[in-house]
Amino acid sequence: MNSETTQPLLLTVAQTSKVLNLGRTKIYELMKRGELPAVHVGKAVRFSYAALQQWVEQQTSKDDSPFTGEQSLAKGQVMREQTVGWSLPPESE
Repeated sequence: MNSETTQPLLLTVAQTSKVLNLGRTKIYELMKRGELPAVHVGKAVRFSYAALQQWVEQQTSKDDSPFTGEQSLAKGQVMREQTVGWSLPPESE
């Protein structure tokens, strides 16, 4: 196994901040509210990469969105576009 391409199981707050594209303060805020799953190792706080992926999926599939039907799908596509670099097909009129 190549250590350069292997994703660590646990991420620091700084790494989590980069992965989620959120500020450190927001990471701590979400963690303290119990919204972001954290692993405590002594005084250290770490975040499971797999749990973060699940958390993002849950956030993008919540039904409490004000969007319905096709609008909801379009919103989800935009979220994926921002997350993984996909692009939406051009709109036809």
